[in-house]
Amino acid sequence: MKQCKALLKKEWQTHWKSLMAPLLFVILIYVTVLVSYLIVLIKRSDPAPHPMLVLQGIGLQAPYWVTMSVTIALAFLHAMSGIVLAESMLNSDHKQRCQIFHFSQPASFLKIVGVKYLFSNFGPILLFGVVSLVHALVLSLWSGLYSIPSFALGMTGWLQSFISASLSILFLSSLAWFFSGLFKRKSILLGFLCLLGIEIVRQTINYMVGWQIPSLMEGLSMMVDLNVSSFLLTGKYTSSSLASLVRANWRDIFSTTSALKIGLSAVLGILGAVLYKRRELQ
Repeated sequence: MKQCKALLKKEWQTHWKSLMAPLLFVILIYVTVLVSYLIVLIKRSDPAPHPMLVLQGIGLQAPYWVTMSVTIALAFLHAMSGIVLAESMLNSDHKQRCQIFHFSQPASFLKIVGVKYLFSNFGPILLFGVVSLVHALVLSLWSGLYSIPSFALGMTGWLQSFISASLSILFLSSLAWFFSGLFKRKSILLGFLCLLGIEIVRQTINYMVGWQIPSLMEGLSMMVDLNVSSFLLTGKYTSSSLASLVRANWRDIFSTTSALKIGLSAVLGILGAVLYKRRELQ
C-alpha cells in the first residue's frame, strides 16, 4: 500500500498539470464570461436580462437538459485530458530516458503500470465527476429560483450523462493507452493513422472484391458515442413523455453496449501494459 501511495504521489507531481487542465480551462471561461457580463452591465443603461430567464421558455424539462448539456461539454474536456495523460504516462519516461531508473525501484511492474493506468484513466473521470456535480447542483438549485422547480430532474440528467460520458472517457483513454504502449513517440497521431489506413484498406477491398467487411472506425465510434438522447435532437416534451425518455435513457445506459465498453477498456489496458513491458528500457 505504501508503494502504491508513493507511486501515486510521483505520478501526481509529474502529471498534475495535464489532469487539472480542464478545471483551469473552465475557471478561465467563467472569469471571461463574468468580466464580459460586468462590462455589459456597466455600459447598458437598462437592466440586462438574466440568463436563467431563457430556461423558462424551455419548460419543466429545462434542468434536465441543461445539466445534461453542461455535463457532456465538460466530458469532452476531461476526455482530452485522459488521452494526453495516457500518452504521457507511458512515453514521458522514454523521452526523458529514465525508464531504467524508475523500473529499478523496489516496486513490481504490476504496481507501477497499475498506478499509471488508474491515474490516466480514472483520474480524469473522478475530477469530471466532481466538477460536473458542482455544476449540476448549482444549475438545478438556481433554476428553482426562477419558477423551474425540478431539482430531482436536473440531478437525474447529470447522473445519466455522467455515467454514459464516464464510460466513453474510459474507452477513449484506454484506446490512447493501447496506442501509447504500441508507439513510443507521437502515439496518438500514429494510432489515428493506423486506424485511417485500416479503413482505407477495408473500403478498397469491399469495392474491388465486393465483400462487406464491417468498419472498425464505425465500431469505435459506437464505443465513444454517448448512450443518452441529445438535447439538439429533441423537441418539446410533456411530463409523461419526458418520464418515458428518462426511463429509455436508463435502459440505454445499462445495456450491452456499456458492458462492451468496460470489457474493451480492460482488454486495451492489458494489451497496452504488455506492450509497455516488452519495450527496450532506456
